[in-house]
Amino acid sequence: MEKFLKDLFKKVKLNESTISTLIGAVVILLVGILILNYFKKEETEQLGQELQKQEEKAQQEMMAKMLEEKYTVQKGDSLWKIAVGKYSDGYQWPKIAQANNLANPDYLEEGQELELP
Repeated sequence: MEKFLKDLFKKVKLNESTISTLIGAVVILLVGILILNYFKKEETEQLGQELQKQEEKAQQEMMAKMLEEKYTVQKGDSLWKIAVGKYSDGYQWPKIAQANNLANPDYLEEGQELELP
C-alpha cells in the first residue's frame, strides 16, 4: 500500500503542471458559464418585464373600452356590428336595443348616441 501511494504521488508530481493547467481551464470555463448565465437571466427578466407592461396596458385599454357607456353610431353601423365590437358577440344586440328602448332596432341614425349595458 505504501508503495502504491508513493507511485501515485510520483505520478502526480510529474504531471503537476498538466493537472494545474487542466484545473485552471475548468475554473475559467465555469466562471465563463456563470457570467453568461447571469447576463442571460438579466436579459430574460427585462423581456419579461416589458411583456408584463404591454399586457397590463392592453388590459387597461380593454377595461376602458368595456367601461364606455355610450356609443355614437357611425355610418353603416348596425346593432350587430356594435355588439361584436363591444362584446365580441353579435348575439348581444338585443341588450343594446332594450337598453335604448329602440322601437325599430334595424333603423339607426348616424350620430345617434346609444347606451351600452
